[in-house]
Amino acid sequence: MSTSVTSVVSHFPSAENGFTTTTSGSVASGATTVGLNSVAGYSNGEIAVFVIDPTLATKQTFTGVIDTAGVQVTSVVWTAGSNTTHASGATVVDYATATHISMMTKG
Repeated sequence: MSTSVTSVVSHFPSAENGFTTTTSGSVASGATTVGLNSVAGYSNGEIAVFVIDPTLATKQTFTGVIDTAGVQVTSVVWTAGSNTTHASGATVVDYATATHISMMTKG
């Protein structure tokens, strides 16, 4: 799985150790917004990197902007994995990934 941060605009993500939640609805392939059931620990406007479906072959890494009012990630850029749809209730975690390192290196 290669990592591409070419479309990423903000390069210094925040991280919340041990953050895990689920999606609040299904996530279409290439979606630009990902609804979550929690954004606890993040501040509005923070940049974050997540892995969706981390234990499945369809896992993907994405980055975006935390929207605490909408409990979602906006301006999503998919950075690793094959574009696919993810079911409602899919696990979303904040792990240290190659995307984190690539974004900071680019920044």
